[in-house]
Amino acid sequence: MLDDTFGVVPCSWQRGGPITLASDRRLAGPPRYTTWDQPAAVRSVAALAALEPRVLAPGHGLPLATAAAEALHHLARKLDRPRAGRLRRGLRTLRVAVAAPRYGGAGRYRPPPLVYARLQWLGHALTRLRLSPRYVVTLEVPGRRSGVVRRTNLVLLDHDGEQYLLSLAGQSQWARNVGAAGGRAVLARGRRRRAVTLVEVPVADRAGLLRAYLLRGGRQPGNRRIAREADMYFGLAGAPTLEELAAVAPRYPVFRVADSGEPAHQTRAPR
Repeated sequence: MLDDTFGVVPCSWQRGGPITLASDRRLAGPPRYTTWDQPAAVRSVAALAALEPRVLAPGHGLPLATAAAEALHHLARKLDRPRAGRLRRGLRTLRVAVAAPRYGGAGRYRPPPLVYARLQWLGHALTRLRLSPRYVVTLEVPGRRSGVVRRTNLVLLDHDGEQYLLSLAGQSQWARNVGAAGGRAVLARGRRRRAVTLVEVPVADRAGLLRAYLLRGGRQPGNRRIAREADMYFGLAGAPTLEELAAVAPRYPVFRVADSGEPAHQTRAPR
């Protein structure tokens, strides 16, 4: 039977439950979550296909008068196909959606995956509750066009007695906003809010800071995380040398954090 609506039409009954041929002018079997005996459902459809019908007439809607038997045979094979392949494809799609962003391209700006942008609010909430890693802060800076405060979670790098922010996405939106704001910004974590001035580091001095970023947290050369992040962020293999990092340094704005001495007022981000 062929159903031309959004519903399903029971065709025959077996011990496996109702065998259904569903909607939108194509044949589809019974949902697995309502089928307690899938092999019986497959046998039922195969038995209908063996009759070699020339026409499938639904209880309502238009009949299928072309290649009806072939459609039933195809449905029987589809129902008998293992589900593992579809599950693997679904898991692979999920892994791609939530995979860490890759910023190693040569472009001037490499935006993060959409899922990361959509989950920014969660990162802000965790940082405000001090549930994110200790080195994560929320940068607040006015948008260069709207003037509305924009928030971005970033890693605050401590190196040689100074603190730095690295734009791993290249000329990112927040880096451009910082430039338009003259470096004035606020760093927030928990209840603490700190007014700062971000001073851009010259390109010639960035390679050592990129390396310090890879070695943060006491990592030692040979650590697998170094190789993974070097590839993910900088497009470099293994443990990159200072020369290799210097070659890509122009793509990555780096800012030194200096206290501005001004009070950091509470601001409201757009909803």
